[in-house]
Amino acid sequence: MNPATRTLLLTWAALLAVLAMSVAVALLALGPWSIALNLGLALLMGGLLVANFMDLLSAKPLIRVFALGALLWVFLLFVMLPVDYLTR
Repeated sequence: MNPATRTLLLTWAALLAVLAMSVAVALLALGPWSIALNLGLALLMGGLLVANFMDLLSAKPLIRVFALGALLWVFLLFVMLPVDYLTR
């Protein structure tokens, strides 16, 4: 089997496994933990997609720096949102 095909199939299998976990978490009565777990699983899915389909693992270092900067920027926006809400 071609290494690229093997990588795609493993990524697909991992995405299906994470999808099954997401459905299981949604069906269980976990209360507020279900939102946190599903957000974590969505982050894992996004990481798989970025790493494999956008070739971030084999990208040039400058592209990795910009991807990390974008991730930190989104994190900062989500952290500062409740700060803004609570200080008004």
